[in-house]
Amino acid sequence: MKKMHLIILIIVVALSLVSCDSNNYGFYSDEEKDLYKKVTLLEDENGNQFLVYNEISYYHDNFGFFSVLKNPHYINEGDIMLGWTGSPLGVFYTQEYYSYTQDLPMYIYTLRGWEVYFCETYDYRSDTFVIEGTNSKIVFSDAIKEKTERISHIAKIKVILHSETNPRVASELYLHFENEIWYVSTGNNYYFEITDEFKQLLIENKIIQF
Repeated sequence: MKKMHLIILIIVVALSLVSCDSNNYGFYSDEEKDLYKKVTLLEDENGNQFLVYNEISYYHDNFGFFSVLKNPHYINEGDIMLGWTGSPLGVFYTQEYYSYTQDLPMYIYTLRGWEVYFCETYDYRSDTFVIEGTNSKIVFSDAIKEKTERISHIAKIKVILHSETNPRVASELYLHFENEIWYVSTGNNYYFEITDEFKQLLIENKIIQF
C-alpha cells in the first residue's frame, strides 16, 4: 500500500508541476522555447515514422545505414537544435532534433536513438559515396543489393562510405563472407549482399581478399 501511495504522490506532483505554469519550459532557454514542436514526428499508413520540418518531410533511415555524428553522444560542433517535443517541463520523455542549418537541411538527427531522417528531396541510393581511405567511389545502389537473411559469419572487417553530397553522411558497414558470397551488415543488424562492382573495388583497395 505504501508503494502505491508513493506512486500516486509522484504522479500528482508531476501533473501539478505541468499545470502550475504552462509557459515554464524547464531547462530550455528562451530561444529554445520557441522551437517547441517546430519538428513533428508522424507515422504513415504503413507504420513508418517520418518528420515534418517547415512543411518538408524527412524520412527515417530504417535500416540504420547512416550516421552523421562524430560521437554518438554529442551533437557535432556548430550544429543547432531545430525543434523538440515532449513535456515542456521535461518531467516526461522529450526528443530533440538537430542539424547543421535551419534552411532546408539535408538531414535531421536525434541523440536519443542516434536516428537520422533524410529530406524528401534526397535519395541516398542515387548518391555517390567515397570508400574511406581510398580514392574509389560508387553509387550506393550500385554497391548494395536487396536485404537478405541474417548471416551466421561474424564480421571482422569494417568499411566506411562517405557521401560526396555531404561527407558527414557516413555508412559504417561490416563485411561478412559466407558460402562464397560477400555481405554487409548495418548498425541495426540488417544484412545485404553486395554487388560484384563493389566487391571488385574492395579487392582493388585490399580491404578484402578473394
